[in-house]
Amino acid sequence: MKWDSFKKQCDFFNLTDTDRGKILAFYHRQVNGVHSFTRKELSTWFDEISDSPNITRLIQKASWIKKSAKKDHYEIRGKDYDNLLNSYPDMVKVKKEIIIEGKFLPKGIYEATNRKYIHRVAEQINLTYENKAYDACSVMIRRLAEMLIIHLFIADHKADLIQDADKKYFGLDKLITTTISEYTKKGITQRHINALKECKNLGDLSAHQPTYLRSVDEVDKVQEGFRVLVNQLLILARLSQ
Repeated sequence: MKWDSFKKQCDFFNLTDTDRGKILAFYHRQVNGVHSFTRKELSTWFDEISDSPNITRLIQKASWIKKSAKKDHYEIRGKDYDNLLNSYPDMVKVKKEIIIEGKFLPKGIYEATNRKYIHRVAEQINLTYENKAYDACSVMIRRLAEMLIIHLFIADHKADLIQDADKKYFGLDKLITTTISEYTKKGITQRHINALKECKNLGDLSAHQPTYLRSVDEVDKVQEGFRVLVNQLLILARLSQ
């Protein structure tokens, strides 16, 4: 629930400063996941919508506030929190909306397939990139490339070429080698091969080098090739609608 709707529901501006503080703490806990707060944070919440009262006096006076286990933090007492949940049931299951913009891998590329697990992996690539988790992004880039190669061989009834005696799929190194031998001049160009190798190297270093931290520039270098690769593999594997 957005703040404008919630403040009307609780008649915020007709409450005492003490009760306003409780409502603000409850709202930020439910919507933003702020379980405990400092005096400064409570003051900032007030300032965002009206003039802040004397926060020190409010904390001393308010029966709904208790000290948190975290130093210099406070939280809503359990009984008061439960009463608020009962009073405002619409706030019980509020979750912060996760917005994925598609900055790294355009949505138009992967939304063309009805395979939801491919959507999820692609969304994780964008989500980690957009939140600056570049090592996680690198690993997911490698994973999607590997998934799509396997789908390519399955679509052409050649899965046995990329499986060992126990029907387990090869590692990415051998998958790339087999892809080169089977699909060069059959839809896979040198540009795609280069992109595959870059994606593998990108993910390998982020996953297996304990002291290494991936930079945005390094991830950006593979972006164009990766987009072209994913688009082509989806087409060749007949996963694009």
